[in-house]
Amino acid sequence: MNMQLYPSSDFADIAERARKRVASICPEAMVEEVGSTSIRGALTKGDVDIFVGVSQAEFEPSNAVLCTHGFLPKVDTLQTNELRMLVSSDKEIDLACQVVILGSQYDFFRAFRDRLNNDIALVQAYNALKLKHLDLPYEQYRDAKAAFIERVLS
Repeated sequence: MNMQLYPSSDFADIAERARKRVASICPEAMVEEVGSTSIRGALTKGDVDIFVGVSQAEFEPSNAVLCTHGFLPKVDTLQTNELRMLVSSDKEIDLACQVVILGSQYDFFRAFRDRLNNDIALVQAYNALKLKHLDLPYEQYRDAKAAFIERVLS
């Protein structure tokens, strides 16, 4: 897959600016950084993932307002009535938002982040998974990552 990996700390300022931007667009939402950039000691591809937790009533309006601020539905990924994956059209930052109904089956992003932030062995295993898949097809990495997340959360 030829991805480059960087220390998550290299992206702390960028990620915080992105989080604040999304929070200003969706002030009623719970907005938190949840990707590898939010995990101490993790390696990251340099992309920033922002969790946008909302009520059922705010789900569609939140998606709509994000789309009016330069976010687009992410193609080739799961989209449901409880989860929308959006990507920023801003070419200066690789930014994605996971708009999730709080309490739904997709409300696991923060739990995964928190488990890793509380267990350095999990961070090391996550980094090893990424390093192992550096030159493999992206689909293999994505499948291995999904299995890892499932194990961590089970």
